[in-house]
Amino acid sequence: MSGPYDAADWPKNLSTLPGHEKWTWGAAQGIFAENPNRVYVLFRGELPNLKQPPVTKLPQIGPSIQFPIGGLPWRSATATALPGAGGTGQDPDKGMEIWRGNAPPYRELGVDARWEHCLTVVDAQGNIIEEWTQWDKIMKRPHAVYVSPYDPQKHVWLVDDHMHAIYKFTNDGKQLVQTIGTPTVPGADGTHFNRPTFMAWMPDGSFYVADGYNGTRVAKFDASGTFLLDFGMKGAGSGDEGEESRPGYMNNVHGVAVDVETRRVFVNDRANHRVQIFDENGKYLSEWKIAVRP
Repeated sequence: MSGPYDAADWPKNLSTLPGHEKWTWGAAQGIFAENPNRVYVLFRGELPNLKQPPVTKLPQIGPSIQFPIGGLPWRSATATALPGAGGTGQDPDKGMEIWRGNAPPYRELGVDARWEHCLTVVDAQGNIIEEWTQWDKIMKRPHAVYVSPYDPQKHVWLVDDHMHAIYKFTNDGKQLVQTIGTPTVPGADGTHFNRPTFMAWMPDGSFYVADGYNGTRVAKFDASGTFLLDFGMKGAGSGDEGEESRPGYMNNVHGVAVDVETRRVFVNDRANHRVQIFDENGKYLSEWKIAVRP
């Protein structure tokens, strides 16, 4: 999960692949290292391979001042990569409409971006060793990728928040063995998600899903993917005084982690600026606040 990585110029540019000289990676979305020489990387499609202008530092104006600044005038991959819609409350079905823009010149699919190389495997040097392009068609906004530390078969799990689904592949990527959730259909029950984001496993293979960008809960499944329970309810953003501080109320359930020794579940209640802590069955235990930037 962590280690002494040097990520300079890593992974190798997508333009190094034959036939992709005019294209490079889209917005980087997720990464998982199964081992140092097998690293899964998620990108939101591809963008034109344009040469970035040199950065000019301007110490005469002030420290850390440089040009270009941010995404202007240089391209912001986050803003220009597919699928468009991304933030809390946004509708995945309107993603392409948002991406194309509200006024001319409209972005054009195949010219300004294309939907290929969403999940790729690289080695420690960043060399592209596997291309999982056969699965691009079932992805819409892949958000996280994992291999469970408790799975001897090392299945690859992919969370796609715009598809409202989680996909489970064989380790070699040749077979899709399970889909959890109902692709393209949002909801909040045992067979539906509302833009899920991340996962976390217990040693028995059961797992928790942060659900999610638009959902307001954490869902728990057993090792086979059978739904067990969920917890959390909508809180904050509706104007109710103090709602954001009530136990179990959530607004953008963006992350989840577990402490396998104490079996506590940590939930990133992102828009409420706090981490809530629950027992393994969803009973609220405690929380800590996260400072809000002024």
